[in-house]
Amino acid sequence: LNSDGTVSVIPTAVEGSEGIFDSIFVNNITTVYDPNNQKIILTYKQQDSNGYAKSIVGTISGASISFGTPVVAVSQNVLSLVSTYHAQQQKLVLAWYTNATPGWQGSTVAGTISGTSVTFGSAQVFEGNQVQNYVAVGYDSSQQCLLYVYLDDGGYKAATQAYLSGTTFSFGSRTRIDQNGFGNPNLVQDQATGKLVAVYHDNSSRGKASIVTISGTTPSFGTEYQFSSSAAFSKKAVYDSSSNKIVIAYRGASNYGQAVVATVSGSTITYGTVYTFNSSITNIAGLAFDSGSNKVTVVVSDQGDSNYGKYAIGEVSGTSISFGSLVTYTTGDGGISTIGYDSNAGKNLICFSDYNNSNYGTSFILSTSN
Repeated sequence: LNSDGTVSVIPTAVEGSEGIFDSIFVNNITTVYDPNNQKIILTYKQQDSNGYAKSIVGTISGASISFGTPVVAVSQNVLSLVSTYHAQQQKLVLAWYTNATPGWQGSTVAGTISGTSVTFGSAQVFEGNQVQNYVAVGYDSSQQCLLYVYLDDGGYKAATQAYLSGTTFSFGSRTRIDQNGFGNPNLVQDQATGKLVAVYHDNSSRGKASIVTISGTTPSFGTEYQFSSSAAFSKKAVYDSSSNKIVIAYRGASNYGQAVVATVSGSTITYGTVYTFNSSITNIAGLAFDSGSNKVTVVVSDQGDSNYGKYAIGEVSGTSISFGSLVTYTTGDGGISTIGYDSNAGKNLICFSDYNNSNYGTSFILSTSN
């Protein structure tokens, strides 16, 4: 029973068989869907002495997935690895910062998908000074440009815009504003309004979001709107195209797993009622929207249950969201995991570092339905 008196059908899921996509210790896994080639691309850090990033192309057919050969995407020790898709240029875009010489620079690279392989251009620096801890990258479909947001060398909330032509980036000027904190930022575009929204926590750990507007080549941050007054760590945000809302999942009050629905209207952001989907310490690892079933799936590490990897399926109704029960998919540590969605196949893909099998890169298909 929802808060508005309506009744939601409890969503269910069907899991496919697990398969290894890379027989190495993987970390910091990201996924991007390429609608032009109808492929899902996994990028991840190889957790060894060099810490390079690798990418691999996956093809989903029915309840199975096949992968091409992994390739090195970044020959640096990558930190805070993130990815997005540039629809106009049809490119995979990666962003990260590194402690390699000269150290702590923010960098980016574009990859071209052909068949089951991906090739990369040359990496370019979007922030030549120190990047502290966090980077996010997003694509603005209305202006066909990229936006990088991060905490800069002075502890300022910062943003840099870029245009992409082929695999070459041209960067605008950096915008930097307050030193109130910019922890674990996410960037998501509200497709109904075309607005890019940054979701983060401040120096007091309060969860906030603000609209980032790009004028020419200069980004600017709008008013901050708070969704959590206590805490909002390990956040993930996704756009729900069925309800035209943004869903934010986070480790909130009492470190519980929580979620809230955000509505963007003009230059303002409003929130529905916070929903607690797990009443124990919960780290959010991934969040995806399934446009076939109109469901949202959150992937977590449940610290209250031996850090097992789990997922739960939710659905937005108005300005509220509710979830079914958490389902365990691995009895290893689920902290290194994520989820992506293939809209052509109509399937989710959960990817994780399998603690029970040498931390090999492992994945399985998840189908959601009522």
